[in-house]
Amino acid sequence: MMLAELFEDQHQLVRALEQYGELAAHFPTNETAKVGLARVLRKLGRLDEARSVIAPLAASATPSTDTAAEMGQVELEAGNLEEAERWFNHVGLDRTDDIVALDAAARMLAVQGRTVSAASLFSRIDAKNIRSARIGDLQDRLAMDSSDKRAEAELRRL
Repeated sequence: MMLAELFEDQHQLVRALEQYGELAAHFPTNETAKVGLARVLRKLGRLDEARSVIAPLAASATPSTDTAAEMGQVELEAGNLEEAERWFNHVGLDRTDDIVALDAAARMLAVQGRTVSAASLFSRIDAKNIRSARIGDLQDRLAMDSSDKRAEAELRRL
């Protein structure tokens, strides 16, 4: 799984597709492999294939947040805004920390002309990114000086 994710992070989507495809074939009940496969297919613009990979997972009575978020993104990129919104509602946007899902939902809201709601989600994304950056800065400070009590205290608070 890690190799597929590495290829995806490095934008080597064809290689990531091969890895996720092998994982999904060897472990057909592994949701993470199938969601990854669908995500890479979507990134490659192969929306119908992505939808067919993830549809069995989405048909569950209670699809996972990852499945719902990916279905939402597939439908958004296909231009099916109502269907995308239905899937993003499954994600629980008010409770999730998934920046990718929040970003996709915000883009959907913006396209729908719901700019206030979109701006609210974009603000949450910005706040999460700022917090993550600050945590990284504090971890770096502690790596250089493990006796930095102020950095340690702030990191604990965050």
